[in-house]
Amino acid sequence: MVLESLFGLGGLGQYAVDAVRSSDVFALRSFLVVIAGLCLIVYFLTEVATGLLDSRRRDSRNQEV
Repeated sequence: MVLESLFGLGGLGQYAVDAVRSSDVFALRSFLVVIAGLCLIVYFLTEVATGLLDSRRRDSRNQEV
């Protein structure tokens, strides 16, 4: 919201605020689904990057039980 206000650009934050102010339940649900999807993508990419870069995790996959 701060950057959107600073640069005068409407974005997801402004969309969510407008949805709350106008009691638009479907728009608010859409916003939450988009944010949840973005969180899942970030978490997945973090796990992949950690798996590739962390030698402890990489070595534990190569050991046989």
